[in-house]
Amino acid sequence: MSLDNEIKIRYEHFLNFVPEVMKFLAATQEENDLGIVYKGEIDLVTKADKGSEERIINEIERAFPSDSILGEEGTNKKGSSIFKWIIDPLDGTINYSHRLPLYCTCIGLENQENQEVVMGIIPLPAMNEIYHARKGQGAFKNQKQISVSKTKELKQSLLCTGFPYDREKGSIGSCSIIKLFIKNERS
Repeated sequence: MSLDNEIKIRYEHFLNFVPEVMKFLAATQEENDLGIVYKGEIDLVTKADKGSEERIINEIERAFPSDSILGEEGTNKKGSSIFKWIIDPLDGTINYSHRLPLYCTCIGLENQENQEVVMGIIPLPAMNEIYHARKGQGAFKNQKQISVSKTKELKQSLLCTGFPYDREKGSIGSCSIIKLFIKNERS
């Protein structure tokens, strides 16, 4: 089977699978006890992080047992195929733990022969959206193809920002970068 077909099979399989992860995350966020545990002074993990990663890993191991897996919550499995799954089971844990709808899951697939990411799937459960792309096939929001803005000037552009949750490590640097963007531009 060709490399493109191997990628396509994994891509289509996970597009069909991620709604299960979305339902789990949305339902878990409604529970009274999110199972918050601090990994460090401000770095936290919830039962949703662990449960989401467990579901994704179980599915990879079931459907593609020879693939490698790297998960944010500690999974590091070396497989025999050229593919490595890279998983952030709950990106936006701070938002999630405060019951804000701004969180997602990130699932990427890397060709380990050239360290090239060949597909990505990012479901946003609270918004019922799935962003996804496969090398050479474009990017999509649900079933609609998307593209970068045609705006050529920063003045007419929209700049979306986010600040690191660790204020001591990143906020001043982030503010300096944003200041460069907004100088003499509309706000």
